[in-house]
Amino acid sequence: MTALKPNKLQPLEQISVEKISAVLKTEIEKLKTTNEQLGTQNEELREETEKLKGQRQLLNALMDTKDAELKDLKEKLEKSNRETNESKGRAEDKQEVETVLNDFEQVLSEQLSEELDKMKQDIRQAQATLTLAQEELERKFNQTTTYMNMKKMIKKKNDQIKQLRQRLTKYEPDIPDTGEEDDAQETRGPVLDKMVL
Repeated sequence: MTALKPNKLQPLEQISVEKISAVLKTEIEKLKTTNEQLGTQNEELREETEKLKGQRQLLNALMDTKDAELKDLKEKLEKSNRETNESKGRAEDKQEVETVLNDFEQVLSEQLSEELDKMKQDIRQAQATLTLAQEELERKFNQTTTYMNMKKMIKKKNDQIKQLRQRLTKYEPDIPDTGEEDDAQETRGPVLDKMVL
């Protein structure tokens, strides 16, 4: 009667684990590249925001200058009014000064309004772009957390398989230990350990 040969344990699905590890590593590299790109974009947006702030300060300085000029013109007009009251012969000059002053005020008001509207629009656009970049960075970070959870799950499964092998060897000592688990662990371990976020 032919003796029954003990069945050898089936090798672990090392290929599947290696494929998962390779996919995870590729995804992490993509995430790192994307994070670097988003970081660069974020820095550029910050620089653009600082530039817009500088332009706004220049615009405020320009407004202060124009206000000073307008104040000076008003003072001149008041002086002209006093002189006109003293000499009615300068009534035409007064009318001319008032017309020039009114025209200047209108043009200045329109220019400042347009510049302020454009500045506000640029700032809103920069802030919106910066917000999108920050949201994208947060999303990529959450994906990285998913990878860490996957890594923990694979390690847990490997430990469970190793424990099952030890228990099986205890109850069936005639079955040789192929060492496939150790080989698989050594193969998977460095791959996962090199996946630094």
